[in-house]
Amino acid sequence: MRDFHAEEKRESLARWQERKANGGIKPGDMFHWTPYPKDWIDSKFQVRIRCTICDRVGSNNKMSAVEVVDGGALRCWDADVIASLGEQTRSYYERNTLEDGRWDENDGAYMGWWYVGSECAKHIDPTLFPPKEIQDKIRKRAIEFYTEKAKQREAEHEERMSR
Repeated sequence: MRDFHAEEKRESLARWQERKANGGIKPGDMFHWTPYPKDWIDSKFQVRIRCTICDRVGSNNKMSAVEVVDGGALRCWDADVIASLGEQTRSYYERNTLEDGRWDENDGAYMGWWYVGSECAKHIDPTLFPPKEIQDKIRKRAIEFYTEKAKQREAEHEERMSR
């Protein structure tokens, strides 16, 4: 029987290898991610962040956060670079950037915060990463959320096992 999951993932990683060879992800490019992102909670109820590009487990404190907008593009954080992008992209940024600098999460093409490991991050333009303080805050909030979820799952599992 064919393993379609592994086959699709292999093709996806082949596309990523090609993109890395051609300069990686630049402002205005669509983001590349693994076809089947894994759950953050492993079988031992530990919270583990995986790289959304290569699917490898990384250090929870070292994963880089990127904000995915426009149905798959990484949000650019450099005003000069945004000004150099096409008119349609610039107007999209103007419409969706709120006064406090956050992105309008009600935008239909908003995909949220995704995490990238250190090796894959080397192939993403630095202007696509938010400032360190924002990354730390987003990562901490996500880890806290999934840690609480892991505790709930573990309690449910123990309850089922005790029956």
